[in-house]
Amino acid sequence: MDRQLDFFDHFLRGKTNNAVTSWPKVRFEIRERYYYGKFINFTSFPVPETKYIPLYLDCNNGTLSKEKVTESGKVGYNSETDERATFTITFDKQVVMVGYSKLRLAISTDNHDDGDVFVTLKKLDDEGKEVTFTYFTVYEHGPIAQGCLRLSHRATDPEKSTPYQPWRKHDKLQPLEKGKVYEVDIELLAATCRFLPGESLQVVIGGTDITKCRPSLSQKHENKVNKGGHSVWSGKEWDAHLLFPVVEGLDLGVPWGNR
Repeated sequence: MDRQLDFFDHFLRGKTNNAVTSWPKVRFEIRERYYYGKFINFTSFPVPETKYIPLYLDCNNGTLSKEKVTESGKVGYNSETDERATFTITFDKQVVMVGYSKLRLAISTDNHDDGDVFVTLKKLDDEGKEVTFTYFTVYEHGPIAQGCLRLSHRATDPEKSTPYQPWRKHDKLQPLEKGKVYEVDIELLAATCRFLPGESLQVVIGGTDITKCRPSLSQKHENKVNKGGHSVWSGKEWDAHLLFPVVEGLDLGVPWGNR
């Protein structure tokens, strides 16, 4: 609250000599779960020390793999319901995520020339139970991060896009050919998360809003274009992966624990 008041005093009331002038350029919280984390200062963002690690989707067993998947597979879901496709990896050492993630998805539609895809990143504890976070400053039981894409708007601007963040002009529509597999890049909003050994990262994919709360105060995508089934593909034919931002060497102190 003190920081917020200093911000308003500085930028709205013209108090130029207050604490804002000494603030670091970047300040973010490495989160372990709702209301528990540690604030870290940096000079720029994305953090220069970020390593973008590809985690490959494996449709045959619902996992994320550090190695390229060679055996072809697919998993389907009904895009008009809350049916989901999930992919999970369990870490054997501490992993700290900081920044933007990007999902490169190989996807096809069964009987429609367009579709809406929703993606969420979740943290699971060492017993497989979801660990939740404050999200959009509205609800306390949200995911790590999420993103969405209308498939006919999949075109990106190569001049403005980065490996970890696709940039779209939304200046043209590209209808899908039914049954044809397309590779699309989906941006996931910047976030942080500390994973302890035994904890897991899960990618959740579906055709409806994955994060929901009652009452809905933040977002609700009601005007969807989905019809029928979507299929997610993996294997040597496709570069299907989550580009995951990892920063090593941060002093985060003693972990709060897996509970």
